[in-house]
Amino acid sequence: MKFAKGIHHIAINVKNMEESIKFYRDVLGFEQDRSVRLEDLKLDITFFKLPGGNTLLELIHYDEANVIPPYDVTDRGIYRHIAFVVDNVDAVAEHLKKNGYEPHFGPTNLEALGIRVVLVKDPNGVEVEFCQPIK
Repeated sequence: MKFAKGIHHIAINVKNMEESIKFYRDVLGFEQDRSVRLEDLKLDITFFKLPGGNTLLELIHYDEANVIPPYDVTDRGIYRHIAFVVDNVDAVAEHLKKNGYEPHFGPTNLEALGIRVVLVKDPNGVEVEFCQPIK
């Protein structure tokens, strides 16, 4: 039996809500949906509509944060990245650089996967990938 009908949202615990909103709204151009304060849980949430469907990106900022130890991309049992399809990876890479976000991988072709990619970290250290199908 299938229970899931799709992805409703992807959540990221952010270090700085203002910087995160700037990245996802101003740099990546995502449409900001709404912001909510959950006083009983002592947190703020800002939602963005992700392109291509009904999935939301949920940014969560807790009033009191736990320290998260640094991790490496080869660590197991971690959320690794979110990937977005784009028309031109090289143009995205240039746009990121112009806005102060230096890619840490690519742009490069991953021939075995049939895509060209670039990866960057958002203001929280979350890896964001942009991929373009190779024709």
